[in-house]
Amino acid sequence: MNAIRFTFTYFAASLFACAGHVAMAQQATGEAGAARASETTTTTDTNSVISRFPPGSIQSVESADTALADAEKERSEIEARFTQEKQACMPKFFASSCVDEAKERRRRALLKLRPVEIEANTFKRKARVTSRDEALEKRRQKDADAGNNRDAPSPAPFGTEAVPPVDGDARAGRKPPKKAGVDRAARHDERVRRTAEEERAEEAMRAKKVADYEKKVKAAEARQQELARRKAEKQQKIEERRKLKDDAIQPPGSSSPTSAEPATPNTPATPATSPTPASGKSH
Repeated sequence: MNAIRFTFTYFAASLFACAGHVAMAQQATGEAGAARASETTTTTDTNSVISRFPPGSIQSVESADTALADAEKERSEIEARFTQEKQACMPKFFASSCVDEAKERRRRALLKLRPVEIEANTFKRKARVTSRDEALEKRRQKDADAGNNRDAPSPAPFGTEAVPPVDGDARAGRKPPKKAGVDRAARHDERVRRTAEEERAEEAMRAKKVADYEKKVKAAEARQQELARRKAEKQQKIEERRKLKDDAIQPPGSSSPTSAEPATPNTPATPATSPTPASGKSH
């Protein structure tokens, strides 16, 4: 009975394992097919933008704006497609690997759009710089023409002497502008003079700081010497008071306890013995 039960259990486990392997294989095949389809769609859509704007094809501001608009539209479609793929990966068993593959496809698709965006932005930036330079040049030319017309001498009447031309600065009472070389030399001399003054001021400040530091050091040394002198005087006064106190306690004429010799203890005197009479003699 046990053998039949074991055989049935083993057979059921094998069937469940085979079914699981088949489901995983189908899921992997479906993911691979979806990835290939998404990559093919992304490549086709992106290549359509790249094919319309190959390198060097953007030669006007209008074409640059069109390329940027198409690239932005394609970027939005790529992001929307990535969102759909990410949502489709959530119910699957290997969701993290599926999401990583979707991210990689999005990265490759966006990377293909970058050359078009860079070229369009570069052309627009150069166009703005060129337009600004042309506007400045036209303004300078216009100002120069206006100044020449204002300073041009009027024709002298018939029979009168010609009057030498007078520039606008002289008529307005202003001093004529200095030459560029003179102004440059004056500015250089002014910078040199200012630098020398700053260096002198810094040197004086450093000398003052050194003097203040030496003064503080000397004051500290004098204070330490004064403290040492006061301490020595205080110690001397304490010693003198102690000596006077010892002299007042000890009676006059007696030696100090330390110098007195210790008294010897009294030993009892031995009694004198009387002489014994000699034997054999009579009085």
